[in-house]
Amino acid sequence: MEIQEILKEQGLKVTPQRKVILQVLRTMKNHPTAEMIIREVTRKEPDISTATVYKTLDIFVKKGIIRKIKTDDDIMRYDPFTDRHHHIYSLDSNEIIDYADKELNNLLESYFRKKNIPGFRVKDFRLEIIGEKTKEINTQYQ
Repeated sequence: MEIQEILKEQGLKVTPQRKVILQVLRTMKNHPTAEMIIREVTRKEPDISTATVYKTLDIFVKKGIIRKIKTDDDIMRYDPFTDRHHHIYSLDSNEIIDYADKELNNLLESYFRKKNIPGFRVKDFRLEIIGEKTKEINTQYQ
């Protein structure tokens, strides 16, 4: 989906700043921190302020355009992909890798349907798989 369409669909005004910030986020594949995003945004558009980037990231999170991910080291990262997927977190490199697997999703959905947590309705789930890389990980969605 086009960046302009995403912003309009969420009821946001399409501004040059929002377009650049979302474009940068969608091209960064490493679940960047705010500082990494700011560095890349200001390289493309030096007139965009740090405050604008932070405010825009907060708006994007509230609107569901992106997600925040907190690492074990309390580092906040951003994920521009909001479709259902999980994360592989490498302890040795602090790398977060997207992992999607329909079979795993079906298994988890079935489990939560059967489990029926009293007083709670499951709307979504995200699994964090923690370990150490032994070789390059296949990040293709399953």
